Amino acid sequence: MVIMKIPQEISTLSTYDLLIQSPSLIVKKNNKKYTLDNIQTLYLYPLSIFDYISNLDNQDIIKLTFLSLDRDIDYDFLFMNYFKKLKNVEFIIDHSYLDKIDILKNLIILLYNNNIKITLTINNLLEVKDLLKDYYGKITYFKIYMLNLINKDNESNFYKYLSMISNNSSGLIHVKTYISIDEYLYYEDTLKQLKKIGVDVFQVSKELIPLNKKNINLDCSIEKHIRILEKKYNKFNTTFISVKDLSTLYYPRFELDERNKKKCYACLMKPYIDGKYLIPCKVNKIINNEDKYGTPLESIYKYKDKIKNIGDTCSDCASIFENDSLGSISELSNGVSIEMELL
Repeated sequence: MVIMKIPQEISTLSTYDLLIQSPSLIVKKNNKKYTLDNIQTLYLYPLSIFDYISNLDNQDIIKLTFLSLDRDIDYDFLFMNYFKKLKNVEFIIDHSYLDKIDILKNLIILLYNNNIKITLTINNLLEVKDLLKDYYGKITYFKIYMLNLINKDNESNFYKYLSMISNNSSGLIHVKTYISIDEYLYYEDTLKQLKKIGVDVFQVSKELIPLNKKNINLDCSIEKHIRILEKKYNKFNTTFISVKDLSTLYYPRFELDERNKKKCYACLMKPYIDGKYLIPCKVNKIINNEDKYGTPLESIYKYKDKIKNIGDTCSDCASIFENDSLGSISELSNGVSIEMELL
């Protein structure tokens, strides 16, 4: 059993406060301290690490991500009967939603009325435009990808629709782009524009290395420029963040080794819905073999049995952080006291 003791001054902080203050997690047992320096607050938002730790015993589904919708599915029935512990639902929006926008709107109303936090991850804002304008006020978190639009013809349209979101919602707005060797000098101009619009976070990340491509080394001047911006735009208005390692253009592909935990908590707590299937994650092996690894939604009660070997047989992972962190805490779980220490 996991016992959490959170200092009063920490327990009153919102998830957004924790996001901005970049906390570490201190796990104490028998007067010994175990520190997790990076608890991925932005990655977990609008939930926090505490949502996952407090669910270690029951391992209920607390987050659900929709990759696609299906007109034949009775979502009201699913949510009322199988997803009773949900705290957050994410919709990854692309052009495939355009002919199912009515289903999405009904789901947003259902979730909002049941106090479930809603995340919209928008891969191409210009495809969605203002289709959900009247529903923006119900969204907790917008994660919007900027697809290297700086100084291009559609830049003004991107900012136009981003302003529409900002003007019609109080949810956190997070704009993310991948490092561009050609455009990194424009990041400060972008920050100034995003600040005017009311964007909360601008993130420059790294793309997972494409298949059959070699990684590219970055010039140290790029890292220097980005680090200066991180200090200049830190913890106020529009926050600018990037990754720790800026020596290369791409992330290496994740591969599990003996240092990683083999139990998958993520597939229990935060699975995906893709059409008619509930799937444990979206790595290629899983998403390309949904007949084998997915559970049809009409027999969703079989899900835990279907995934009982997930983790033991995985060679790569989309949720290494959660699984390693929760695995470490679970190993210390008898009589554990968990506290937050802000850096």
